[in-house]
Amino acid sequence: MNTQADRIIGRFGTQTALADAIGVRQSAVAAWKRRGIIPARQQLRILEVARERGIPLEPADFFEDGAGSPLQPPRGSSVTAHAAE
Repeated sequence: MNTQADRIIGRFGTQTALADAIGVRQSAVAAWKRRGIIPARQQLRILEVARERGIPLEPADFFEDGAGSPLQPPRGSSVTAHAAE
């Protein structure tokens, strides 16, 4: 499966390379890979480091599936969409 986490980790080459780049343990990146998503609290740092290193990565990459469609919450997730009022 090509998840959001898989694609972003792939831009850095390996789990270890991403972990070293942003200052977290490799086991944290491995957990993101298992879940298929990267926590929001890490996304800005990843974007900053990618920019510094010339790695092509944009905010939209965290919110799209591999085909460029918006990501949907996993089934059974407590995340719900609310209509704007």
